[in-house]
Amino acid sequence: MDDMARIWPIIVQFGGGSILCLIGLWCGLKSNYLDMNTPEDKRLVYIIIGGFLFLLILSSIFTFWLPNLPVEAAQ
Repeated sequence: MDDMARIWPIIVQFGGGSILCLIGLWCGLKSNYLDMNTPEDKRLVYIIIGGFLFLLILSSIFTFWLPNLPVEAAQ
């Protein structure tokens, strides 16, 4: 089991970030600032969600997978 001191920052950063991101997207959609019928706005929402997921995966790779590689893999 990994040390929780390495896991909690990811949970707080991406858990809290997902809540704030959803609130921001919801406010943008409810105020008609973002219109999902417009291709540019739809693409922007997809980029925001995709970027969030990409950073979550990248952070998880550097936290969980790469530190556990054997030393021989670096040579």
